[in-house]
Amino acid sequence: MKIRKNIFVIMLAMLTAMAAGCSLDDGRVQKKPLEYDNETDLTSLDEHVLSDKIKELNCPNDVRENMSVVYTIDTLINENVVGLVRYNKGKYYSVTKVENGGYLFLLYESNGETYYLADGMLVSTLVDTSLSADIEKGMSRDEIIEKDPSAYVGLDCSYHRLNDKSTLVVNYIEEDGSYVVSETGFSSNPASVLHYLTDEDFDEILG
Repeated sequence: MKIRKNIFVIMLAMLTAMAAGCSLDDGRVQKKPLEYDNETDLTSLDEHVLSDKIKELNCPNDVRENMSVVYTIDTLINENVVGLVRYNKGKYYSVTKVENGGYLFLLYESNGETYYLADGMLVSTLVDTSLSADIEKGMSRDEIIEKDPSAYVGLDCSYHRLNDKSTLVVNYIEEDGSYVVSETGFSSNPASVLHYLTDEDFDEILG
């Protein structure tokens, strides 16, 4: 009877652990897979106001990885920022439809315990790859941004998501009170949400 009782206790403990997630070697609990929806069309999503929070989340991984604030997908879902979650090529990303025809795409990475925000892109239409050839050293930052309204703009840099899924990075220096192009290049960071969009989602912002 005692042996049976011990077996029952062990089985109960195992079931409890499975319900919570998979245990890692260091005692942490692996996050269970997220529920996702790869079927719903983006155009049918409810539209969100272009809030300061959504603008803040529009941040490429090259910049975000140097920030101290870390957002988890659970937090963003609870704050009603996430429209729906997709799963493609082994990664989760979320989509939020924004007023004026834009979409916020957020890519998530896992640290074993949770899924955290790695890359953010707020875009209506991806800019053509010809933009890189049109930019010359000494051009004003305002002139560059006018060519790509969906660009992420920092003080001395801007990031441009191109329609071939690459990311053009433009660096600026200050001259006579304004910022002008000092150099351009392409981000080699693999954590770009563009690489993980479903074909249907990519086509929606291709223009």
